[in-house]
Amino acid sequence: MSRRWIFPPLPYLLLGLMTLLAFGGPFLMVAVILGGEDSRWPPDRPIEWIVTAATVGSVVLLLVSCVTLGAWYRWPTSETGSLATKSLHAAGKAECPAPLPSEPPETAA
Repeated sequence: MSRRWIFPPLPYLLLGLMTLLAFGGPFLMVAVILGGEDSRWPPDRPIEWIVTAATVGSVVLLLVSCVTLGAWYRWPTSETGSLATKSLHAAGKAECPAPLPSEPPETAA
């Protein structure tokens, strides 16, 4: 039995990674900064700066990826149908909806 994704996994993966880094990143930075000779800000070792920059940069990159997801992620088109509809059709749990018109109906003036 193969497992089918009802929803695309990439948006949820990006959101999960961003959540993990947003909450766990500050704890990681504090742990690295407390490991040096001086536990105050600013960091005195290069590794502290590297961890801080990598954590902040990763969160910003994932945030921008999540916000701009609609522009660059290839969502299913109307010809192929949505992933949720396809998996429900495969399971025999959904009826085929009527296709949307390509042009809006004209109104009488």
